[in-house]
Amino acid sequence: MLFLKYLSDVYKDEYNKLVEQFGDNPELIHAMMSKQRFVLPEGASFWDLYEQRHQPGNGQRIDEALHAIEEANGTKLKNVFQDISFNTDKLGQEKQKNELLRHLLEDFGKDIST
Repeated sequence: MLFLKYLSDVYKDEYNKLVEQFGDNPELIHAMMSKQRFVLPEGASFWDLYEQRHQPGNGQRIDEALHAIEEANGTKLKNVFQDISFNTDKLGQEKQKNELLRHLLEDFGKDIST
């Protein structure tokens, strides 16, 4: 989760810098973001998962996001997430697992400056 949060924050910062520099030009910014060290597919960032944390299926969504990130980054992240599953029964039954993962997302999403 820490690595996903780090990737998401760096990606978001770079995106915001490009918007500040080039204005609201989605095609240009998308092209430039595809050249970043790591690529985050649409809907796969920590913040996308954080926004959906109150909905059922957190484990599956996190696993899908990690798989999408791995696929989008080719050899850079090949097999990095393959043995990681947040959708395992080891975290409890679905409701318990969803609540546990919601708390995890909230803990990582806290603003530490406050």
